[in-house]
Amino acid sequence: MQIAVVHLDDEFQPIGPTSILETRDDLDLNPTAEDPRLVVHLERLFIVYNSSMDGKVDHTHRAIYLAEVALGDPEGRETFRVIRRKKLQIPSGQQRIEKNWTPFSTAGRLHFIYTTNPTHVFAMGEDEWQQPGSVVILVEVGRSKTKITEHLGQMRGGTAAIFDTKRGVFASFFHTQLVIDASEENPSTLYFAGLYTFSPTPPFEILEVLPFPIVPSCSYQNPKISLWATYPMGFIRIGDIVHLSYGQNDNRIGVVSLNYEMLMAFMRKVTYLSQPTPGL
Repeated sequence: MQIAVVHLDDEFQPIGPTSILETRDDLDLNPTAEDPRLVVHLERLFIVYNSSMDGKVDHTHRAIYLAEVALGDPEGRETFRVIRRKKLQIPSGQQRIEKNWTPFSTAGRLHFIYTTNPTHVFAMGEDEWQQPGSVVILVEVGRSKTKITEHLGQMRGGTAAIFDTKRGVFASFFHTQLVIDASEENPSTLYFAGLYTFSPTPPFEILEVLPFPIVPSCSYQNPKISLWATYPMGFIRIGDIVHLSYGQNDNRIGVVSLNYEMLMAFMRKVTYLSQPTPGL
């Protein structure tokens, strides 16, 4: 379970050498780096991922790590390499397994959506990143007191968010988890991909959500598997077209191209639950 980076051509086919990123401090540990997400911040490339803290794969603690990635090695070859890597922590209440933080860049700081609904956002400044040490303690910058009505399961993290200058909002593809059979005999779970927008200022409230899931063809048609998933990982926007990369059923990756303006035309304003979220 290593993270590799490679250049792609216009048809999203690999070109050039593949670079395996060094994500370990202890080379004797199993490199259990998973769920990488690329994000551009201050014209620099970063990668966010989760990794086990003791090298084990299952039944362990997992934390979120951030690495700055540069192009080129000391010999001048066009390969990607990690030039700085740190573990990210929130001040309190961190879970045993941390996954799916949504990164976005705004106001000169790199932000992370810790929970999607209700939104709970932390940020890291440039000073914290440049200081010595292997851990960065993030600062809370936004926490919503209300939760929106969810469809097709619980909203969770997804792609890095990109700012829509025309609408003045951030957009991100998220995923939901819906358990349709929790029995031990025949367990089955669906993961759907969706799209939402949120405000560019604290508490970064969710504004609109696509009322239907994004389902690439043949994603949920294999009766022999117990986990059917469309798992969004990253997207780029070129004009009116967005190219969304996703994992499918934990066994392949793909890219689906969508008309961004058409997606925005289908977006609907969210409805909030009448009562504030307990404990907030």
